[in-house]
Amino acid sequence: MFFALTDMTTLVLADVNFNQTILNLVKVFAGFVGGFAALSFLYAGYLWMTAGDNVHQETAAKKALASAIIGTIIVLGAITLSNLVTSALAQ
Repeated sequence: MFFALTDMTTLVLADVNFNQTILNLVKVFAGFVGGFAALSFLYAGYLWMTAGDNVHQETAAKKALASAIIGTIIVLGAITLSNLVTSALAQ
């Protein structure tokens, strides 16, 4: 048919550690969130720089900047916590 059938008894998988798998997933997640945080900071900066005398846009920029900072702190805390938990489980 379309796919060749593979004998599963000869299939060799790498020795995968559960803790390392979790850390790899956290790193991938951190990469996506880091990119999103950078875009959030750029958006907040753009709003602030183009606000001029518009007080409402400046307020929106301050809220966007505060949200980006809080989100980054939460994600960094989650990464730190996952590193601590996986290192404690490895012992």
